[in-house]
Amino acid sequence: MEGLKSQTKLRILGLVMCNLSTKSGRGLGDLKNIINLEDLDLSLNPIGDEGLQGLMEGLKSRTKLRTLSLRVCNLSTKSGPILRDLKKIINLEALELSQNPIGDEGLEGLIEGLKSQTKLRTLGLWGCKLSTKSGPVLRDLKNIINLEDLDVRCNDPSLDDPITK
Repeated sequence: MEGLKSQTKLRILGLVMCNLSTKSGRGLGDLKNIINLEDLDLSLNPIGDEGLQGLMEGLKSRTKLRTLSLRVCNLSTKSGPILRDLKKIINLEALELSQNPIGDEGLEGLIEGLKSQTKLRTLGLWGCKLSTKSGPVLRDLKNIINLEDLDVRCNDPSLDDPITK
């Protein structure tokens, strides 16, 4: 991550399956130096909640970030309060959190972080261990921010499409 500090013009960064771990949090905080970053994909890295904390520190002033993918990153129910910081990323259009067991508790914090996202159109929550409690919350979120694509497959079967229920 040290080499990224000087990459201020970098727009797209994909570090998929790079074996980043919970200890990578401090290094992920250095993303704050990449002022033009628009797309970030850290999928398939077990950064966990601790790594997410460092990442959010680095991203909270990223006004150009449009896409954030954290698929299969070992985020848990404890990630909710950290995900609230997403409200500071004002141009976010797509967020992928699929296959992280954030559950209903983690979703609550995520929703708080997304309520002010006027540009968010795609939200991936496939296989996040969401229960029937999440249906009304997701439906309300879709109405607030006008989501076009909400993927909640492989959660509680009754959630198939919370927007239509």
